[in-house]
Amino acid sequence: MSHSDELRKGTVIRHEGRLFVVLDHTKAQTGKQKATVHVKMQSLQGGHATDRMLDQLGKIEEVPTEIRTMQYLYSSGPERVFMDTESFEQYPLGEELLGDGIPFLVEEDTYRFLMVEQQPVSMQLPP
Repeated sequence: MSHSDELRKGTVIRHEGRLFVVLDHTKAQTGKQKATVHVKMQSLQGGHATDRMLDQLGKIEEVPTEIRTMQYLYSSGPERVFMDTESFEQYPLGEELLGDGIPFLVEEDTYRFLMVEQQPVSMQLPP
């Protein structure tokens, strides 16, 4: 994928080996100049937001994602252990992935996770 019309909010892309979610994109054109597309995106590893021009991104690789439900089992040191409710696979997840959600976790409750390449990359907290 390399065209701005294929970008959508919420799309997960790989840039410089890291995963980002597209927050917004805007197209600007002045006079006869070539249009520039600005992409606002947020890192899924660390959460910082950044702006790039589409030309700076080069070829955009959209990464397939899915939403999976996982049950919070228990705390193990600095990590929290979750179990996929379909595959029963367990994932020890740290603060870098759970972030601000840690104080709201309740053992045995289920939570939705954004999965990329069979690995959880972010937790979706209920409102």
